Amino acid sequence: MSELEVLSPNIEAEERTPQQEPGLLIEGLASLPAAAMLDESRLAAILGVTARTVRRMVDRGELPAPFKFGRRSTWLAGRIVQHVEKAAQRAEDQAEAEAARFDRQRP
Repeated sequence: MSELEVLSPNIEAEERTPQQEPGLLIEGLASLPAAAMLDESRLAAILGVTARTVRRMVDRGELPAPFKFGRRSTWLAGRIVQHVEKAAQRAEDQAEAEAARFDRQRP
């Protein structure tokens, strides 16, 4: 396969329901090559949501912004994983800061 891959939106039905197995969502994305290119419908199928929900997740900052590849909104699998990992690290840092703030307030 080439360094950049375009994954077809036509996938098997069992791939459309990652929410059935715990951890499958991130595992599924993480198992793809970092350079794998996902269009909106493929990403929606991997996440088990609609294309509209993917757009909403981008608007809320839950997913990185896509880039245009031809006429399609496209994401690199590796950038999605990095985005999620950074968001998880920010949440962890915020929780630790909040815990430290509570510890300082104790008598």
